Amino acid sequence: MLKKALLLLVLAIISTIALSGCTAEESTGTGSVSQPEPTPTITQATPPTPTPMPTPKPETTISKYVYYYNAVATSLIYDLLSTSAKQKYTKDDVHNFVYAFTSNGVHIYDYNVVNKDVHESKAQLDVEITWNVMGYHKTHKYNISLTLEGGEWRLDDLILYKN
Repeated sequence: MLKKALLLLVLAIISTIALSGCTAEESTGTGSVSQPEPTPTITQATPPTPTPMPTPKPETTISKYVYYYNAVATSLIYDLLSTSAKQKYTKDDVHNFVYAFTSNGVHIYDYNVVNKDVHESKAQLDVEITWNVMGYHKTHKYNISLTLEGGEWRLDDLILYKN
């Protein structure tokens, strides 16, 4: 019993020394009062520089058209049309034209923009389109007009296979 009491006393002393050692490290030991940290001055933050919007390219519209045409995504093709083209074609017209060609094996195999003339809101692209017509490749040249509307280049007419 005496050994247990002695052991507890030794453990209590060791614990007290360990705890007092932690608080001793925290004090400055000089007896002086430490100065508070200075308050940082708040400066007016400069607003971030806005990231410029990428300039749309008429070639992107041609690329979308090719993809949508081959996927027979006629409502998306209609969305690529300019306001003036939408006065010529209804959504049903676009669907009927594209569906008639694709269901008869006429797909766009490849295209190449040969020349482009881009102005502020109008563009003219000379494009060679290679059509896959029931397994045969036929290349035709097109002069494609586009109009910049709502920040996007829009087609002024449908691009369809011609004999």
